[in-house]
Amino acid sequence: MAGTKHKLPTEQLREDFVAGKPQAMTDDALLQLLVAFAVHHGDPVPATKALVDKFGGIDGVLAAPMSELVTIPGIKDYTATLFKLVEHLRARPASPVRKTKQVKKTAPEPSLFSQPSTDEKIKPAEPQTTEAKTPSHPQVLPEIMAPRPIAEKPAEPFAPSSTAHHVLREKENEGTGLFAKAYLAESIALLPRIPLGTTIHNLGPWLRDNMGFSAESMRKRAASYVSLRLFPSGVVDDTLLQFARAFAGHTELTDVCFYRFCQAEPLMYDVAENVLWPAVASAEGVSRAQLLSFLRDRAAGSDVALGMCTSAMLKALRTAGIVTVEGRSIRVTMRQPLVTSFAFVLSSAFGRPGMYNVDELEQNRAFRAMLWDPLQTMPMLYELRNRGLLSKVSEIDGVRQFTTHGDLASVVEALSADKGLL
Repeated sequence: MAGTKHKLPTEQLREDFVAGKPQAMTDDALLQLLVAFAVHHGDPVPATKALVDKFGGIDGVLAAPMSELVTIPGIKDYTATLFKLVEHLRARPASPVRKTKQVKKTAPEPSLFSQPSTDEKIKPAEPQTTEAKTPSHPQVLPEIMAPRPIAEKPAEPFAPSSTAHHVLREKENEGTGLFAKAYLAESIALLPRIPLGTTIHNLGPWLRDNMGFSAESMRKRAASYVSLRLFPSGVVDDTLLQFARAFAGHTELTDVCFYRFCQAEPLMYDVAENVLWPAVASAEGVSRAQLLSFLRDRAAGSDVALGMCTSAMLKALRTAGIVTVEGRSIRVTMRQPLVTSFAFVLSSAFGRPGMYNVDELEQNRAFRAMLWDPLQTMPMLYELRNRGLLSKVSEIDGVRQFTTHGDLASVVEALSADKGLL
């Protein structure tokens, strides 16, 4: 049709990004937009594809040295400079907001973007109030109250150690519960190599020295995430390190790392309960747009932050083997628990020896987030009793209970000794 202006793909992608559409928040789409801003003429897609092929994705591109970036056809010095600028801004700590004095308004001077008016009066500024959205589950580390045995008096609220790293990671979305990166696969790979006896103070330098990024700023940022995800209480426990050594390369270690990940990012509990479990029974699964919409309702954040959190969540869930992504559809799998994984999570969530109701276990947020088949709960408990890891399991008049007798360290020691049987 004559006179119709067709939008170029990059222009459409830019508009989708401004509108906060999920398809514009993927790593490849964000990288294409960056390339398009620097490459004013021509198609940015070939250069974007070449960058992804060589550096693996947007994180690798931003961390790559300029000398390597400019070897890509279509990437010049100014494009590489833009990438390094973005990488620097990502790693830069947030500056405190400066308070400015309120001054009396005077007539604005004419500018390129305003039309001068001779008869318009300047109205005094009225104070504006904004109501902040409060996330349903703000990020709290560690969890304040753990399950307690039946008939036991409530324990005193847990007082986090002074060494706990509440602000160890540079949290770009402080107070919202959102997070921008997963780093679950990196956590799983690094955990078995962390030296026994490592403290939270020397963990960061060790992680930075062993992260697979060339840029120091990227290694520092990734190390903060990994440290928080593996040790959300702020204490490096040798029990987890010993477990990692015994089960390196096995699904059990992936399960345990995902369990710790959810402790550090409690927004995952909400997603598991309200998005993933309802999708288990659905043949269509759940769409990325539905997940993004759920996060938008739950957390206060910009569209960019919400899109990045959606991508990070999906990456963690894929690594954990809980979801598969087919196009825009997310397939959720209810999983069969492994004895070792089940025992570790049970001993972590119900750490005090005593008797507990099975209903409390089945409703536990950590167990729900693992997407384990509820029909396997009782068989798993009986198996742990048979292995001597539980004192008793009973089902009397519809009341189901189990009794623990050891702590996590003793359970991990037994699991490691019996590894060949599991």
